Amino acid sequence: MKFDLGHIDVEFNVPFTIDTKTYYLSFHERERVAKTINLLPILVDAKIESNGYDPLLEALHTSRNGNCFLILIVLDSEMNDGLSPDYINRDAIIHYLRNLQEEYLSTQNYLESYFLSK
Repeated sequence: MKFDLGHIDVEFNVPFTIDTKTYYLSFHERERVAKTINLLPILVDAKIESNGYDPLLEALHTSRNGNCFLILIVLDSEMNDGLSPDYINRDAIIHYLRNLQEEYLSTQNYLESYFLSK
């Protein structure tokens, strides 16, 4: 809503301007999963099974924990990576993105963001 893209391709090459220079923001959401093997329930079930009983803690043998992350890509009009440590305007881009993040986190409703940008 903020960038007035009409809900079309909002994840790709969203233009924004810093000091009269145009940059393009793309983002992708990814999940990072951690899977853990829990030894104590496995050992308890092994002991129970060795005594001729069915295991009780099979559901606890492993656990899975996932977190979602956004991968941000910022390119300039020459397709240079604006987030590269060597990029000349990197600090200004990061400052802009942090402000955008704060605005997003403080917005209760996407329409509010739309009206703020007008």
